[in-house]
Amino acid sequence: MTATDRPEVDDVAISTSELTRRFGDETVVDSIDLEVRTGELFGLLGPNGSGKSTTLRMLTGLIRPSSGHAEVLGRKPGATPRRVGAVIEEPAVYPYLSGRKNLELLARLVGAGSDAVEEQLETLGLTSAADRPAGGYSTGMRQRLGIAAALVHGPDLLFLDEPSAGLDPSGMVEIRELLEQLAGGSRTIVVSSHLLTEIDQICDRVAVIHEGRLVFQGDLDELHRGDSEELQARLHPREAATKVLDDLDISHRDDGDGQLVIDAGPDRTPEIVRAFVDADVDVHEIGERRRSLEEAYMEVTSS
Repeated sequence: MTATDRPEVDDVAISTSELTRRFGDETVVDSIDLEVRTGELFGLLGPNGSGKSTTLRMLTGLIRPSSGHAEVLGRKPGATPRRVGAVIEEPAVYPYLSGRKNLELLARLVGAGSDAVEEQLETLGLTSAADRPAGGYSTGMRQRLGIAAALVHGPDLLFLDEPSAGLDPSGMVEIRELLEQLAGGSRTIVVSSHLLTEIDQICDRVAVIHEGRLVFQGDLDELHRGDSEELQARLHPREAATKVLDDLDISHRDDGDGQLVIDAGPDRTPEIVRAFVDADVDVHEIGERRRSLEEAYMEVTSS
């Protein structure tokens, strides 16, 4: 199931108001207002050191905010441990125990049965390695075991901090496919990452944190569009096309990939296409330009 396939939901799973955390004189998280809806896969995007992990630690109740307010599933953070699962920073596993024994130990602590252990081993693709010591697992397998541990009690809300950290490209793909499999329905997943591509491919909505402050929150399509209106077109011959735009007094530039970026909104598309046709310019493709996530990220973090 992809992000666009998941149903729209209005219930709020997480909300914060001016959430702030200071360590001594340093403000690590500065007055963040978040809203995460039930059932969505929500991305927390920012570079290392931006405050993502600290935000997740406050939302899971591991640390208290210095000021501000947060609600998680309608309660204070940490008040509903049976409904919340989390992997914050490194997955916590006993290396001398097998993967199965790790999960069985945790299952007994949270009151989950053996069926839940076997279900998560299968879901996370660990059944064949379940009886091997976890200390011999690869980085990706340890990450999956950590996620299995976070899911063994069937939580409604899952926090994952940098789930692809340290993984090779194939491991990153596995984690991405796993998250898409786990998302949907009533379960909410919050993923923090500094990897733009990871967030872009799996999340419904995103919050961008830069130097402890929230600089964007909303749908990924909104982030890609930005505030400016531009068209992107593939045209031939190029010289005639640029002359048409010059005659219309419309700015344009090359996007470096054989297309023209035109400084005009979608409402001017009919006028521009007619002018191209009148000038014998072949219009192979034209439409609203969607910025790359890298461009969007640089814009919102540079202001």
